[in-house]
Amino acid sequence: KDINGQPVRDCFSTPKSVVDVLLNYLPGVKNEFVWDPACGDGCIINACRTFGITNVGGADLFVPFETMGETDFLTHGVHSDTTLTIINPPFSQMKQFLIKMLEVKTKSAILMSSSAIYTQYFKDFFSVQKDICLLHVGGKYNFINEEGAAVDIGHVVWVIIGYGFPQFSADIVHISNTNPPS
Repeated sequence: KDINGQPVRDCFSTPKSVVDVLLNYLPGVKNEFVWDPACGDGCIINACRTFGITNVGGADLFVPFETMGETDFLTHGVHSDTTLTIINPPFSQMKQFLIKMLEVKTKSAILMSSSAIYTQYFKDFFSVQKDICLLHVGGKYNFINEEGAAVDIGHVVWVIIGYGFPQFSADIVHISNTNPPS
């Protein structure tokens, strides 16, 4: 929150190429009902539609998107039809969003910065979780902030939950983004 107690927007549009890495990796993704509970301007939703996913929607606390309206994911969770949640959450609330993703019990993918993944908190957190794997997105990408400026946030990782992919150790194994599981 800011000095006046108002929520701070920590909004960065997700590059389509970052979403495409995930969508190309997940088996059967075109049959899912995809929900982005922090959709901002809809970059993830639009990337899903371009990929051929027809059942997709989203909401955002700050930006009403299409007919879905405003929704506080941390309070209300996901849309009732959701089978896959994909989210680039506000990085300032990464812990809260990750914990909520585990609570909603849908297959999920949450975008995190590599620098966050390697903190002791997240290494410890991931070491005790089941059915989570990491998909390292190769290269560095510029994310666009609210003012339209490109911001280099470094390398990013998709944290994938609920797909039954190989478990990793606390050392954090990077899964190749070129060979999806069969």
